[in-house]
Amino acid sequence: MRERTSRLIRPLLMLLSGKVSPNQLTLLGLVTSTASFLSFWYDYIVIGAILVLVTGFFDLLDGALARHTGEGSKWGAFLDSLVDRYTEIIIIAGISKFSTLGYLAITGSLLVSYSRSRAELEGVKCDVGLGSRPTRLLILGIVSPLPWGRDLSLIMVSIVAHSTALYRMFHTWNSLKNKRSSVVPMS
Repeated sequence: MRERTSRLIRPLLMLLSGKVSPNQLTLLGLVTSTASFLSFWYDYIVIGAILVLVTGFFDLLDGALARHTGEGSKWGAFLDSLVDRYTEIIIIAGISKFSTLGYLAITGSLLVSYSRSRAELEGVKCDVGLGSRPTRLLILGIVSPLPWGRDLSLIMVSIVAHSTALYRMFHTWNSLKNKRSSVVPMS
């Protein structure tokens, strides 16, 4: 999917090359997520939802630009990952106005990211489950402006995120169990 997406946005990447850095796009996503927070907070729900989708687009663009220009770095990857967590928290806080549903959506989202990172530290590839960040942002951006959409989008993100984190837990457990059983004990 990444290759297909890169092909679709290649003209834009060529236009941006040399004019803006991937890290600048990452930080621009932080700015648009903050604008989304304010829009939702003051009940400009459609504008907030559009800004969620714009934030997601910047998130897609920053990595694609880094790969296109060869400007990818460990610092850029770290910054992108950290800013991704901040943008998602900011957006959900705006939609939920700090409600319990918002808390559930935020914790689920963070656990999806954490479960993958922790599994990969243990040597398990863990990009499984339906609740990836792009999916969660699409849910927030598309469902939140609908009637009853604020709560519904948070419920949907909570369910998708927590089920993905649990799925990743079982995937990791199973992978590590299989690795353990294939290890020959030393005599």
